[in-house]
Amino acid sequence: MNEQKIKVLLERYFEGETSLPEERTLRDFFLAENVPASLKPYVAMFAFYEEEKKAVCGSARKRTAGIRLWLPTGAAAAIALFFAVRALLPQQEAYIYYVDGERVYNREAVIAFADDKLQLFSASVQRAKNGMTALEKLNGAAHSLKQFDEIQQKIMYHKNKKSDKDEKD
Repeated sequence: MNEQKIKVLLERYFEGETSLPEERTLRDFFLAENVPASLKPYVAMFAFYEEEKKAVCGSARKRTAGIRLWLPTGAAAAIALFFAVRALLPQQEAYIYYVDGERVYNREAVIAFADDKLQLFSASVQRAKNGMTALEKLNGAAHSLKQFDEIQQKIMYHKNKKSDKDEKD
């Protein structure tokens, strides 16, 4: 690459204005063997950057490899510990029951209480159904009375009409 272009890139590099591809170009240039004598002082700087990059990235890879080996083992140990502690702890009731705001420990008593309440509810529903049946019967009777009233009005209308006709004659 042209020595003048490299000098311009170096100025921009030290001002923090270069892009990543331009910085890669500088690094490749200074790590090559044919660097002009006027630019030789920068070779050491870019060589240092490259060595540090290898040292940092290399140690990160070693740590990652160690984590990869221990991660499954640690997960298996945690799962085994969980089940061991769970087996050693006293077993507790899976559900907590409350009746009228008070905690109840007897499951059968709770079931009996719920059964009683459901029977009361069922009886209430049955009474409501019976009441609805009575209302439906009353509604049917009211409808029949309405029909009777309409027939009676028609009869009265025809009687009045006939009597008005008889009076005219």
